Amino acid sequence: MHRKKSYGAQLLFVILFIVLLPMTATSKVVFNATVTINPLMTINLYVDSFDNSRTGWTRHGFSPYLNSQNQPTDYVELPSGQELIQQVGDFGFTNSEKSSETINSVYLYVYGRREKEQDSFSVYLWDGSTWGSPYNLTSSDWAWTSWDVSSRLDTWVKIDSVKIYLMGANDQDKGQIGADAAYLYVDFS
Repeated sequence: MHRKKSYGAQLLFVILFIVLLPMTATSKVVFNATVTINPLMTINLYVDSFDNSRTGWTRHGFSPYLNSQNQPTDYVELPSGQELIQQVGDFGFTNSEKSSETINSVYLYVYGRREKEQDSFSVYLWDGSTWGSPYNLTSSDWAWTSWDVSSRLDTWVKIDSVKIYLMGANDQDKGQIGADAAYLYVDFS
């Protein structure tokens, strides 16, 4: 049997080799592009001041009381039996030292407790111009509670002006209300 030689496949291989070899062996692709990477960054701004504007709660330890989670060393509480509504504050926060970065989100964290369900524990936030509606703490044991305050604190000026005060009421024979730490969590780019 005699085979016919097929030059078509060989010719195709040679053409592809000639066309593709220079592209893979000697061609260079150059991109001129500017890539800006804005990594997500966060800061925690802890309480760093207490101005004695409101002193209705018992204060333990050293001012500013809410600057770290270290209960029972430095904290504030409204002991059981305080039937009237009582307030404590105002607590200021560390300055961010930011001005032009884009704010993505802001959360207020408070480490506290409201021992009995009947007790009320509210956190009021100052944004530099107004006190806003209260944020209610509902944890019955010491725990972190957070609130998204991004819509209230949408500029660095507001973040750097923020203050909080705490308000609570507990009837006689009910539990204690307390707070041990507070901070702002700011996510920016």
